[in-house]
Amino acid sequence: MTELDEVVSTYREFKDCEKQLEETKDLAKDSGGEEDMAEMMASEISALTNQLEKLEDKLKVLLLPSDPLDARNILLEVRAGIEGDEAGLWAGDLVGTRLSYPS
Repeated sequence: MTELDEVVSTYREFKDCEKQLEETKDLAKDSGGEEDMAEMMASEISALTNQLEKLEDKLKVLLLPSDPLDARNILLEVRAGIEGDEAGLWAGDLVGTRLSYPS
């Protein structure tokens, strides 16, 4: 259930946004000839359309199948290489420790 929690909440947001967009479009049709109201509705429709597109993109990513290897551990080897002391310092900084090499 925890894996699907984000998918479900995003889908609910998507459906709510979709409903708000339809209601706003209906209100825009019924608003008559008021310029202020029409301008406000156009702005709201634009904002809801953008939000709907973002939520749709997020849902597409969330619904992609996960790789079964994602939860596995890895082994990473960091070596200083042939650059001498600077490479040793860089490798040490990378793993969070200071490595010392004889000169």
